[in-house]
Amino acid sequence: MNKIKQKASMLIACTLLFGALLSACGTGAEQPPAEPPGIGDNSGEEQPDNNTPETPDADPDAVPKFEQELNNAKDAAGAIGAMDQHMKGATPEQADEMFVLLEKFYETDLSSAEQPLMDPAAQQALLEIELPMTGQKAAELKDEKLRTAVQGLLAGKYKLETAEGSVFPVVDYKALAEAYQSYFTDAIKDYIALKAADSEQPVARDAALAITADELAARALAAENYLAKYPDSVRFDTVKIDYLHKLTMVLFGLNNTPTFDYNDYRLTGEAKANLEKIVAEHPDTVTSGFVQEFLDIVKQSNGQVYVKKDGQQTDAPEMKSFKDSMRETVEKRIAEKK
Repeated sequence: MNKIKQKASMLIACTLLFGALLSACGTGAEQPPAEPPGIGDNSGEEQPDNNTPETPDADPDAVPKFEQELNNAKDAAGAIGAMDQHMKGATPEQADEMFVLLEKFYETDLSSAEQPLMDPAAQQALLEIELPMTGQKAAELKDEKLRTAVQGLLAGKYKLETAEGSVFPVVDYKALAEAYQSYFTDAIKDYIALKAADSEQPVARDAALAITADELAARALAAENYLAKYPDSVRFDTVKIDYLHKLTMVLFGLNNTPTFDYNDYRLTGEAKANLEKIVAEHPDTVTSGFVQEFLDIVKQSNGQVYVKKDGQQTDAPEMKSFKDSMRETVEKRIAEKK
């Protein structure tokens, strides 16, 4: 069942790897999407938070105590139990630190969390259940070992996802938001909102865009807004990588949903219209600036996104320079837009 580990790793890598996605993109634009909650303000200034609980008697050692329990936790359910215990007496800043530690825990826990699901019989049983997996559905699983494992995953704020015929756990950011949102600073609240949007409706499945082009653009713009609003966030670099990843998909697509025709590498009419829409509707954003540069290069290249060299898909020199510019200048451009 190495296939299952590959699918879980693929979803995680989807938010972390920028370079690997420079050869593709998605199309399709239906309904205008709503922005992820908490990211709607585009002023670039943090807004006062009136919903964070007061913690006059906060324990100054809450974070190290939580970290110690986290290190001793046997599974994600134990980690969440420790989070529940220490979050209530924490300041927003302490809550942020605990969340960062929890995310780090998930990174190392995922491989062991998915082990009970790797058995072929377990996979078959899970594939017969319509997702999302709920506590009630988990309780109805006939195999006791599988039932216990799935219930433990849900208690640990995991959810089950599927791709290419496999079922595997991913972090349930929506569940984390519902449990702890009120304790964090705005920077972490808005970060979780970005992550929840992707965990609730993944951007890609099976090397193809799984959301509309409009929704993809909205998520890229939301990530850009986060970077402008929280330049000192502990999750700035994480969101920057995610922004570049989404921007790359906006421009080039994914292997099974490219913005260009594989026969001649020309930008499709539908993709061109989607990109021109971003420029028209969001003219003062870093995203629209990159999109316009991309369109200008394609126009100069007789409509081609790539060129063929020795029978292979190849970047034209101008397009390669543009891709390098995206990686190297995004942070500076966002700072200049403030």
